[in-house]
Amino acid sequence: MADTGACSVTRVPMGAKKCISSNPIKMMKKPFLLVPGFTFDTFADFQDKSVWNAGIAAGNIYPLEKVEAVEDTSTEAKVVETDGGSKFKTSDGNYGFIVDMNLTPDQNKNIQDYDQAAWTIIYTDDDDNLIAKTPDDIVVGGMEISYLNVMPMKLTLSSDDYSKTRVEFQLKYNRDLNQDVCIALGSELDWSPVQLEPVTIVTVTDVSIASNVITGSFYIVASRIAGLPSVAVTDITADNMIFIDQVPAVVVADTLTMTTTPGIWDFDMTAAAMTSGTMELVATADSLFASDVIAVTV
Repeated sequence: MADTGACSVTRVPMGAKKCISSNPIKMMKKPFLLVPGFTFDTFADFQDKSVWNAGIAAGNIYPLEKVEAVEDTSTEAKVVETDGGSKFKTSDGNYGFIVDMNLTPDQNKNIQDYDQAAWTIIYTDDDDNLIAKTPDDIVVGGMEISYLNVMPMKLTLSSDDYSKTRVEFQLKYNRDLNQDVCIALGSELDWSPVQLEPVTIVTVTDVSIASNVITGSFYIVASRIAGLPSVAVTDITADNMIFIDQVPAVVVADTLTMTTTPGIWDFDMTAAAMTSGTMELVATADSLFASDVIAVTV
């Protein structure tokens, strides 16, 4: 009878003839920060663009800009060697990296709020592969981040380049990119993850109401570059708007119509008989715009 040994365990063979036979992961192209605890329920959801956009609209996923350069800052495992020459690993190493991104001054200011916050990370690479982790081969989530540092903007030394925003990441567990790694191949997607956009804040001004019709101007404004033209928002839908009337109660506009001037909208509240209250532009999976709550008065 064969001796199975006191410490025997069941191990999974390394054969993979039924699957791809090479590692598809390439250089990071674009990172996505996720709030802790947010996961995709299934691998199919992980591959579904509409589920991604819904997560972005709900404030669970924050797409960053494309990466211009990546610098490796990984740490090695700590090993202690005894006088007798024996080695013992006391802790695993960690994956770490610094990325350079070409952000606008407004984006650079906003990303400062992400510094040292608790996040997880999924990223897409040069082949549009999405790299994440799955703890149970069912749900898909982000790899845990132990350290996130938004560094001072890197000034350019070249006359034909721009200043870059630098962000340093360190993964909490190296197993996330090894044992628990999960990849959605870009070749199997019918969309490009790098094209996923974050929620954009819209400035709403000149709000008035007359004969139950609200008029307001909806524009994207670059607050840190003087003289830059504002961009009109031209694709608002009923799902994007929350109106609260004078009762107060949530009501729905009869029609949403952009005037002859792009960015200026009329909202007909005749059926709701709205004469004052508030309105707010909210992000949805189909339109990633949002605004502050705006007072509506005569």
